[in-house]
Amino acid sequence: MQWENNLFNRIKDIQNQFSGDFGGGSPLSKCYIMAYLASSFKLKNYVEIGVYKGRSLFSVAPAFEDNNGKAYGIDPYVLDEAKEFDLEENFKNTVNSFLEGLNFEEIYINVIINRKKFKLDNVVEIIRKTSLEAADYFKNIEIDMLHIDGNHDSKHVREDINNYAPLIRDGGIIVFDDIDWESVKICYDEVKINYIILLETNNYSILMKKEKNLQNLDSAEIMSQKLKDLYLKLA
Repeated sequence: MQWENNLFNRIKDIQNQFSGDFGGGSPLSKCYIMAYLASSFKLKNYVEIGVYKGRSLFSVAPAFEDNNGKAYGIDPYVLDEAKEFDLEENFKNTVNSFLEGLNFEEIYINVIINRKKFKLDNVVEIIRKTSLEAADYFKNIEIDMLHIDGNHDSKHVREDINNYAPLIRDGGIIVFDDIDWESVKICYDEVKINYIILLETNNYSILMKKEKNLQNLDSAEIMSQKLKDLYLKLA
């Protein structure tokens, strides 16, 4: 369909302006699938926990702009909040050494610059707080899609689930990043039974907050198959 090709190309143009590094950044395929869901279900409010350089936030935001919605990015841009500890010792040292070499203030400033560069000032809102501190901000904002990609220590992942999942509307979407990390997988396995799984890959999963009755499961299966086809096509 024409709108699908148009959305894909817009996201691809944004993605091409980011270089990948050890700090992450969702790939084109994942961002397009998230944007496709937003467009298909006419989702309005997107909340991303863990912005970093903004590769996924800015890539997904155009779909919410099309729906006259908003994309909220939560990130404190503080070293102590970013450090990871639920890791094997060598990997923990590698991750934290990388984090210690980052200039978080500069990254934040570049995110604000890129928001203007991509003409998303009216769509993207950056909340420079921890996810715990920012939770109250969304008490009166119904979340349509939540992307959990902040600190990966189990304590923080559980905190994000507990604080934000209740704020997601019925039929809303939760995206779990890095479910191949043991600290994240433990939390993901604890809660996924409560949701309808739309897509589960080796490193991320997409869930729907919906009662598991026959009608909802049948409807979700149609979308699930579409997402699986997209994933295989884009992989």
